[in-house]
Amino acid sequence: MRGWLTSYGNGGGAKAAVLARINPTTGNVTAATFLSSVLTSGRTNSIQVTGLNLRADRLLVEADSWFAPRRIDRQPMQCSGSSPFRYRLEFSGNLQTVIRASADRCS
Repeated sequence: MRGWLTSYGNGGGAKAAVLARINPTTGNVTAATFLSSVLTSGRTNSIQVTGLNLRADRLLVEADSWFAPRRIDRQPMQCSGSSPFRYRLEFSGNLQTVIRASADRCS
């Protein structure tokens, strides 16, 4: 499956999340993506999902991100202060695209 992030990334030990869309009739996964933060070195950093909401065909995700949350282009945001950062993402229904990404104290 082709999600917004297709792998855990570089490194090990950090907490990542997997978001999956499941067909309730068959139980089959129809879409999925990884969700992680990233260090300036490019290594994966931790993220903890704190909320999920559906709005029409979009998935709204709230999370705590440790340095640094990702922009919609998957690159790290520039943040000030210490982690965690309150992070919000809006995914397309197929989980391949992030439509909006924002985090407190980050740009």
